[in-house]
Amino acid sequence: MQSLFGHSMAMKGTLLAKQLVLSALALSLLGSCSKGEQAANANKPPPTKVKVVAIESATVNDSADYVANLVSRRSVSLKPRVEGQVTQISVKAGDTVAAGTPILLIDPRKQEATVGSAVATVESAIANSANARATLKSYEADLLHKQADLKL
Repeated sequence: MQSLFGHSMAMKGTLLAKQLVLSALALSLLGSCSKGEQAANANKPPPTKVKVVAIESATVNDSADYVANLVSRRSVSLKPRVEGQVTQISVKAGDTVAAGTPILLIDPRKQEATVGSAVATVESAIANSANARATLKSYEADLLHKQADLKL
């Protein structure tokens, strides 16, 4: 049994030697891999520093700003009856306006000048009419006078 035991010990020794060689080989491979990683990491830039903030609960308002043009469903077109420059606007866009409420004021000087010119034209026509009546009365008087002269 010694031979079996001796042979068994020899096999165990060889097996142990094989395991030791394989372990050494595995360790050297692992060491070389980690050196490659260290060399690769040495070429990389350092990590970026960031500010760390504590998380807290808050209400988020869901809103947005938009640029747009709105068109009213109901609108009115204003057509002036007179010419002139607008000097005052009495209402704003979106105001409700009752019928007859003044909306704007037009500079009255042009209209006053137009009215003044019309009044002068009327007064001239009245004066011309009065002059024509006076001339007519004069002609009628001359006619009566000449008729009276004919009868004599």
